[in-house]
Amino acid sequence: KELDFYIPKDFKKDPFLKQLPYTLSYKAIKYYIDLWGVNKLKKLLFSIRKEQDFYKAFRKTTGIDFNTFQENWKQYMLKNHVKEKS
Repeated sequence: KELDFYIPKDFKKDPFLKQLPYTLSYKAIKYYIDLWGVNKLKKLLFSIRKEQDFYKAFRKTTGIDFNTFQENWKQYMLKNHVKEKS
């Protein structure tokens, strides 16, 4: 089962689709905060600045690699926000 959406090339013409990347970003950040809290998000932002490497900072701050986070978030989205096709 995959996330069942794509962003078409002309998505900027559709007001609903234009918001999709922002909505997905919001959901990912909310998921992060739900897991680790806002203070850990602040630590991540400072760590990114210090390390100059997002992936290293992410692992250092959270204890998991970013790919694992993405996969966990994807499963969360599928379970909680994506409806099955009928």
